[in-house]
Amino acid sequence: MPIDFSFRSIELKNLDETTQFVASQNLGYPNYEAWIEKMRSELSFGIKHGILAYNNGIIVGDIVFQKHKQLVDFLELKNIRIHPNLRGRNFASFMLRQAELEMPQSPVIVDARVNQADMINFLISQGYSSVTQMPLYDSHNQDIVMVKLRNETKDGILTRVKSLYN
Repeated sequence: MPIDFSFRSIELKNLDETTQFVASQNLGYPNYEAWIEKMRSELSFGIKHGILAYNNGIIVGDIVFQKHKQLVDFLELKNIRIHPNLRGRNFASFMLRQAELEMPQSPVIVDARVNQADMINFLISQGYSSVTQMPLYDSHNQDIVMVKLRNETKDGILTRVKSLYN
């Protein structure tokens, strides 16, 4: 198999293919289609930003991120996906590092379903720690909120994040 990997920012010219890729990666979140449309709109207006991974010209991964809407000095990760056939090639690590560099001094916050062990283990391997566990999107599923500290103390971050979810 020939190797032809590349990474690009999400822009208006690749927004359609970005939307199709993210839509195809539904993990069972409620109202996912509505979130896809909101993500698309916020990407087009520059509220959200993202990076795409390509293999032979086809999207095989993405990361979508933004400045957190309540904790404005936090970077918030909204979506990380890598095609199952290409996991283990450090695409997610590379894109995550590029997203983190957008706000290099800021803590980073992300959530994942507790049953997404691969994602949780990946985030732990990248320096993220669990802050709290609760149902964020529906009452039938638990989500884990994780942060990566960069400048602030752990106690300060934990207090701020927990107050957001209480």
